[in-house]
Amino acid sequence: MKTRPSLQQFAGIVGCAVILLCGFRPASAFSLVSLGLTNHFTTLTGPITNPTNGHTYYLLAATDRSTAVENAAALGGHLATINDAAENAWVLSTFGSYADSMWIGLNDQQTENTFVWANGERNSYRNWERGEPNNGAGYYPNEDGVSMVNFRYAHPGTWYDSPEEQLKPGVVEVDSTLRSAATPKPTTARPNLPRPATGTSSDAQSALSVSSVNANCFTHSDFSSLNGLSLAGPATGVDNFVRLTPTTTDQLGALWRAQKVYCAGGFTTEFRFRMSAPGATHSFYEPGGDGLSFSFQNESAHSLGTEYGATNNSLGVSFNTFHNYGLEPNGNFVGVVKVISNITPWLVQQPLNTIKLNDGDDHTAQIQFDGTNLTVLVDGTLVIDRFPVPARLALDVDGYSWVGFGARTGVSWQNHEILSWTFCGTTPPGGNAGIDPAPTTTLITDGDKYVRAALQSDGRLRLSLAAVANTTYVVQASTNLVDWVDIRLATTDSNGRYEIVEDIDVTTPQRFYRIVPQ
Repeated sequence: MKTRPSLQQFAGIVGCAVILLCGFRPASAFSLVSLGLTNHFTTLTGPITNPTNGHTYYLLAATDRSTAVENAAALGGHLATINDAAENAWVLSTFGSYADSMWIGLNDQQTENTFVWANGERNSYRNWERGEPNNGAGYYPNEDGVSMVNFRYAHPGTWYDSPEEQLKPGVVEVDSTLRSAATPKPTTARPNLPRPATGTSSDAQSALSVSSVNANCFTHSDFSSLNGLSLAGPATGVDNFVRLTPTTTDQLGALWRAQKVYCAGGFTTEFRFRMSAPGATHSFYEPGGDGLSFSFQNESAHSLGTEYGATNNSLGVSFNTFHNYGLEPNGNFVGVVKVISNITPWLVQQPLNTIKLNDGDDHTAQIQFDGTNLTVLVDGTLVIDRFPVPARLALDVDGYSWVGFGARTGVSWQNHEILSWTFCGTTPPGGNAGIDPAPTTTLITDGDKYVRAALQSDGRLRLSLAAVANTTYVVQASTNLVDWVDIRLATTDSNGRYEIVEDIDVTTPQRFYRIVPQ
């Protein structure tokens, strides 16, 4: 194919939701685990049965081809074999809306220009695009995988040979009659929360812990004040938010925490963002570019930012809205990318289906880093689950980084805006990080309900409940995870929300809150 080059600390939960106000060191009753499962992978959709052959199909999250092959085998199947035009049309209509191109089973890994199917099946059906296969046509030295393209191309459903290192969703085919009962189940887009280890106290399973201060945490409920922040490029404060770029071409803007924070041990961060007013210089280009990023980096507090992160020594989570053909799955995806001297190799890319990043609405992102793996949620939906990352490049010798946001426009543009931001890192060896003391919260969802906690400036605790609409819950408090006291009833409104403000003693080392059905 011709292409254009270009959290720390989750509490185990069963039942009600849990919030950890950062800085809290949990009692021994807690067993802390990371979000995710061992030996897992993510599916975009499936299982779906093809009524013609009775086989089961999945669409895996975007990976390189070799990883897609491994994940297909773990499901008891293989990258899909296409036997005729009818099957090709079914695969396109079933999965074509998820990505611009998808791995199928055809390949010429063993012998150049001798294409075979991954499962060894022999058939003569081919649906190559005109001029394909071309083994890179000078752009790449080898293209040994084969992908099917979708409706964005002139000839949907046609095939291209593609470099195996490109990240694409993989179409998996499983002959259900051969599938082993021991085949692992893939992680769906919204998995259950991790369960506590054996012996975890049931009282701890639904507790909200509140600690008064942690020096490696900060919060910006809005940006009416820019104290402690560093803006770069065109980034500017507008009312109570920060606009990273305006709606003009070729802009690079950034917002960084002015002081480094300790990141080597892990962190959690949550922020609200908005991308709006998309446009482009020509109708040939899709409007709305290029996206924004959260990153930790070891370049500068004044580094310009892009949709990938800082411009050097950066590890970023990209919320991407512009499609670079051949390098990216579409123009609406989340990915992880490392940046070294403006070279930006993607580590993982995940298309979004039900969430439109630049629809002008407010969106909430949550990112957890456990020192090795990154987990990303958008609007409560798990997008990237415990993906291992090379964090060392973004840290100084003591494990500190600048953290913040970048955005860029090019031939396409939009407003990139950060509306609020909380961040909390682990305490570094030998003491605190020298960051302005300010409590913050990490939100952990449980099904359709959650509790959000925030300490007010007057020392009171604000609890925001989101759960089933028009339903009454009991809000309980405890100081020891054993004795629980009902503090009030909370009945959600028609939108499933209820908010209370509770007087607390902020000198108390820790407090616990939970919600239970009435």
